[in-house]
Amino acid sequence: MLRNLIGDLGLPVKEAENGLEAIRIFREWHPHLIWMDQRMPVMSGDEAARKIRELPGGGEVCIIALTASFQPEKRQKLLDSGMNDLVAKPYEPEEIYGVMERYLGLRFTYGEGQRAEEPGPDGTAASLEHLCEMLSELDAGLLDELYDAAVLLNQNEVERVLEKIEPVHPNLAEVVSVLVDNLQYGQLLKSIEEVRSRAK
Repeated sequence: MLRNLIGDLGLPVKEAENGLEAIRIFREWHPHLIWMDQRMPVMSGDEAARKIRELPGGGEVCIIALTASFQPEKRQKLLDSGMNDLVAKPYEPEEIYGVMERYLGLRFTYGEGQRAEEPGPDGTAASLEHLCEMLSELDAGLLDELYDAAVLLNQNEVERVLEKIEPVHPNLAEVVSVLVDNLQYGQLLKSIEEVRSRAK
């Protein structure tokens, strides 16, 4: 998701699959800003941030943590590890752009984007008022898979789950696809959480 958001702006982006690779890319590339996920294989985000800070130029780069945990004690731990700030998952595009404005001095001009509730160019109406109702009809296992994929902001994983949903709930698959295409992960997750709370 981040790669798409930033790449669509025409800014150069390099992606690391783990903390160790993030250090290697920093040595070779020296970016102005690093988005550092906390849950990565090989080396965690906070450990990678500490090691980057020790490298030449590591004191100047801006490092923003991406985390699903936003407790006060977690925030302080991340800041102590060398992060400049943190953004909680799931995040909205406006939060990402806001961080880039604050730390890089960029200025964005915002247009009025298409809302997920409105019909798309193909006439598809992603009606959010009916989303919870449709999600409530979904098998609990598939609902969990969809939630897990969405909380990771992983479009490929969401599409994999949608391939299972589409044969039995084609309308739901279409609505979720519109949400994901418009990066409305937050709305999708809130709707799933609402369905889960009703089922308790």
